Amino acid sequence: MLRKLYNKAMEYKYRFIIYLILLAITLSLAIALQVIVFPIETPKNGSEATNTLSECMLLSPNIPYYPDMYTLGSLGHETLINCLIKYESNGNERAVNPEDVDGRPKYGLLQFDSRTFQHYCVDRYELPNDIWNGDIQKTCCDNMISENWGNIYHWGTINLCIK
Repeated sequence: MLRKLYNKAMEYKYRFIIYLILLAITLSLAIALQVIVFPIETPKNGSEATNTLSECMLLSPNIPYYPDMYTLGSLGHETLINCLIKYESNGNERAVNPEDVDGRPKYGLLQFDSRTFQHYCVDRYELPNDIWNGDIQKTCCDNMISENWGNIYHWGTINLCIK
């Protein structure tokens, strides 16, 4: 009986060696085709990590799908604001929607209502009263997000940016 077990073990031993050789060939081929990229550098401490998530991703044509939607917790303010700008005004600081879904006009990069702009941007955050200034709108939006995530629902396109 021990002889049978020994013979079985020897049989699997050779299979194991063949599997190791196949694994080594597969890894070598993956590295040669740059499916696996070396060296992978990591920062020595947390303060050196300055890359954004998009800079860390390897963009490759053989990966067919990159989602446009993000979960709210995964977004930095800048990413969310850029997504809102894309869907609200397509980057046009002079964009005007004469009659939004609430019947009121909206202005600028982030399509602020004049009352919302006055309440948040001018009164609460003490920003200059220039609804057409894209930098002021971005700063105000950033403050609204920082203060309370619920304030981002002033934008009807928020559901296009988060899931």
